[in-house]
Amino acid sequence: VIDIYDLTSSFIDAHIHDEDGNVLISITGCEEEDGHVTCVMEDVSVSDDIITELLTEKSYVNIHTEDYPDGEAQATLTIF
Repeated sequence: VIDIYDLTSSFIDAHIHDEDGNVLISITGCEEEDGHVTCVMEDVSVSDDIITELLTEKSYVNIHTEDYPDGEAQATLTIF
């Protein structure tokens, strides 16, 4: 689950990127209401290469909006 609050403009899309900015996973299942976006992804299949990349902890989530199509919010992924 990903929750994002207080976006400055309408949500467009969300992705998980590698450290070079390449899209690893398109985040689906997102709904927006009053500047709050919730994304719930279920049954996601990824390759071993993507899992290896995610474990490097250099990947990040990028939230794209109308005002910031290159990304309004980013967060580095950490594995616990």
